[in-house]
Amino acid sequence: MTASPHTSNHYCDSHLHRIAKSEILNLKWKDVDLERGILYVRENKQNRLQIKYLNDDLICLFAGLPVNGEYLFHDEGRPIKNIRRTFKTALRRAGIKGFRFHDLRHTSCSYITMRGAPPQAVQNHAGHSSIKMTMRYSHLSPSFQRDSIQLLNGLCEGILKTSEGYSEKTVKQEEVKQFATA
Repeated sequence: MTASPHTSNHYCDSHLHRIAKSEILNLKWKDVDLERGILYVRENKQNRLQIKYLNDDLICLFAGLPVNGEYLFHDEGRPIKNIRRTFKTALRRAGIKGFRFHDLRHTSCSYITMRGAPPQAVQNHAGHSSIKMTMRYSHLSPSFQRDSIQLLNGLCEGILKTSEGYSEKTVKQEEVKQFATA
């Protein structure tokens, strides 16, 4: 099998949708509802139907794929079983080393977390059975962590920097207790 539009789209799909490789390779056209923006994942580790919502990018991607048979991603009508060589070729061409297909799930969970999705939404989209697993998948970049700490600006109004240094203004004890328990 050679790299083709069908196989190269696997990476986009996994990255944007947190779908495992085996789930991608088993997707059938009957499982795609472009009008409603839904993807039904029937074959997965949990052996239960998962509903994945499609974003606009994936709707456009899927709408551009030719419908030639039962499977979205296929080799002459047969489902593709192994994309290792194609994936390694893509990594080599991109100059990426030490990266596995499964790392796309970590990357996508990290991106959606850093773009503001609540952990429960990331958990549902990734199909994790626990929020603890989702947190293991969500890695925050140093710049995101740096920006996040800025959200605390203004909470220490009791200590104001002046041109002479720090003022003697103190925060009321009740305010400190209230903030500490929030």
